[in-house]
Amino acid sequence: MPPKRRRAKGRAAGLDFDSWVDLMYGPNPYRPVYASPFLRRAAWATHKNSLLAECQDTAHRPQAWWEYDLGRLPDFSKNECQVELLVEIGQASEDELATFLKLVYLEQESLRERGAYAPAEETAAYRRRAILAKKVAGWEPALPVPGYGESRFAEPARPPKGVKIDEAAAFRACFFIESLRHWEGDWAGVPFILSPWQREEIVRPLLGALRSDRTRRFRKAYISVACKNGKTALMAAVALYLFMADGEPGGQVYSAAADRKQAALIFDAAIGMLEQCPFLRRRVDVLTGAKMIRLPAKSSRWQVLSADAPTKHGLNASVIIFDELHAQPTDALWNVLITRMGARRQPLLIAITTAGNDETSICHRQYEYAEKILAGVFPDESFFAYIREAPKDADWRDEAVWYGPNPGLGVFRNLDELRTSIREAERVPANQNNIRNLYLNQWVKAESRWIDLYAWDLTAGMVDEAALEGRPCYAGLDLAASQDLSALALVFPMDTDPVEYKIICRFWLPEEGLLERRRRDNVSYDVWAGMPGGVANARYPKFIELTPGNVIDYSYIRRAVRELAKRYRIVHIAYDPWGARQLAQEFQEDGVGVAEFNQWPSKFASPTREFERLVLTKRLHHGGNPVLRFMMDCCQVRSDSNGNVRPVKPDRQKSHKRIDGVVATIMALDGALRNEAAQQKSAYESHGLETIGF
Repeated sequence: MPPKRRRAKGRAAGLDFDSWVDLMYGPNPYRPVYASPFLRRAAWATHKNSLLAECQDTAHRPQAWWEYDLGRLPDFSKNECQVELLVEIGQASEDELATFLKLVYLEQESLRERGAYAPAEETAAYRRRAILAKKVAGWEPALPVPGYGESRFAEPARPPKGVKIDEAAAFRACFFIESLRHWEGDWAGVPFILSPWQREEIVRPLLGALRSDRTRRFRKAYISVACKNGKTALMAAVALYLFMADGEPGGQVYSAAADRKQAALIFDAAIGMLEQCPFLRRRVDVLTGAKMIRLPAKSSRWQVLSADAPTKHGLNASVIIFDELHAQPTDALWNVLITRMGARRQPLLIAITTAGNDETSICHRQYEYAEKILAGVFPDESFFAYIREAPKDADWRDEAVWYGPNPGLGVFRNLDELRTSIREAERVPANQNNIRNLYLNQWVKAESRWIDLYAWDLTAGMVDEAALEGRPCYAGLDLAASQDLSALALVFPMDTDPVEYKIICRFWLPEEGLLERRRRDNVSYDVWAGMPGGVANARYPKFIELTPGNVIDYSYIRRAVRELAKRYRIVHIAYDPWGARQLAQEFQEDGVGVAEFNQWPSKFASPTREFERLVLTKRLHHGGNPVLRFMMDCCQVRSDSNGNVRPVKPDRQKSHKRIDGVVATIMALDGALRNEAAQQKSAYESHGLETIGF
């Protein structure tokens, strides 16, 4: 029988339980309710000798430093075992405590050497253990480099302003989550230690802010960060806490998304975490085929939902995790689920997403609402808003910009992969919107933009309308539906080598319903018409002319063209014969030439490609017209089977997309190019046939 070890008098170095917890987790933490003192002592006596033997063998490398065959302890949760074990070691001799703490440090070093980097050694809890080791045993392990999860470009993690956090509730949530483990990839088996931004900016305020009745403050959450920053894993851990430790009898947790496969991602991640934690796994029943987890002790369940909205009216949800909200084709499922939580005491709906491209979607409406809450416009105490996005005016190629929307960059977000994707997007403009959506978390309009706005802005140039008076130009007219925008573009070939072109645009819109159209489309028509908020303001330049009534009055367009023809030499106006034949006849009566331009891909192919080439070579100057810029941002190109391309809307059913000005410019450019080609005579026409003698 081994000799008994000498116990330190009293508690080690005078540390009682409260002092130890304060060192480990800060002041006023949640104090778990433990089993009876007799049970704790009996459990400790059973395992103490074997534990100390393992601690003395520094070559021993357990998979995780707290797992020393604790699963058989009766009525103990794994969290309680962790705290209880360290407390009991703190009551043992100084040598025993120092040996155990050294084992913790050696285990972290072992993981580092094997390439399985353990983030736990960068946390405040690990630092406090080192402080405790030094105070109790005089042994000081090497402290890690500060700043886990932070970058030199990112702001320090901090809780949202105005959110008062209950330390007990916040500690309880963080303690549960950090007791879980990663389940896949290089991180498999590594403790799920929250990064500073996850802990301080999301978990603690979301789950730790309470109302006066001790229920959660927040009922709805909108969380948006760039992809591959650990949203799925974090939400799986949060959902497990809400499912197993929220104290909701008969709780119903649901995962929802645009389709059932997407909704199952968080659910499957949670199952992986449960498999890594046998003590929790034994408490639940997993029905893999039905995509359901049951918790018999509380009569609770977690289930994956399909995207079929009409079948969800009978739910009584306590928690809903809505994954990738931007992919929702309609708001039907959202509207049904948001009304299924009214019978619960502290329901919570969490929407996690990256930025999308549809500004009419339910996701963009939630995004706008969240932005107004963050800006202090709407005082909604029940809505938790968290958005990490690159600034709209930032250069997306600047590496310093990437860290804002990617708080996990360099930790679990691969920096090299992001660099490669950004460099590729610089060369392939069609990939830029995808990069800005998914990697920089920016809302952009077109799913596959034709011309990058950065290139468009570079070719703005100076357009002095007065200086162009008397010069020849070619016009293009695109008449939209009677209640939409109509556009006229004038293209002026300049006397340069190579030839450059300047553009003047005119736009018309019905005055009646202007503000309603602005709200519906979320486009600044009122500002561009010099009437912000529906009130005329001389400080705002007019880029859109308003016509009386609720439909376009074509007589206004006729009069405008007549006035323009007095200032500029309009060679002809290209028009679509399908919708503008009557107006074209009136132009001819006014002495303005016209030319038909059928809307066929073969007709658009050549001027569309030349339009792109002129923009990229900075030879097409538009003066920065904001309406034309908006339309350029909406524009895509489509190819037919013969390779002919033409400008199109991303989705003709979405009313806020407008490309009329771009179409009119291409129609006008076609006339200028044809005239230039006609003036270039061949060498045979200039010099005749020459005979070369030998």
